[in-house]
Amino acid sequence: MQISSLLHFALLILLPLHRSWTVADNSTALYFNTSFADGPYISKPGCLSKCGDLTVPYPFGIGIKANCSINPFFDINCNSSFNPPKAFLGNHEVLGISETKILIRNKLASVCYI
Repeated sequence: MQISSLLHFALLILLPLHRSWTVADNSTALYFNTSFADGPYISKPGCLSKCGDLTVPYPFGIGIKANCSINPFFDINCNSSFNPPKAFLGNHEVLGISETKILIRNKLASVCYI
């Protein structure tokens, strides 16, 4: 099974789907509703907390295999080839993370295959 499929599976199990809608650029934004922690909204000590304009709290962490997240499925890749840098979870751009939600960009199919 590909890592992307495992990532989707883990997110769907760990973070119940709250709602989705179509964004203007032909993508889908997904909100997952959960509470990450009762404590402060911070990253793991010694780890980066921002990727561009995005604050990344624990259980997510910036860096692949950087030991900054709760497990590798929560590793955020901060791609600095963009200005400002963009955060990615697997191959999905992360648009926002709050205490209860994560917003990702997911492309929609423009052609229906039967």
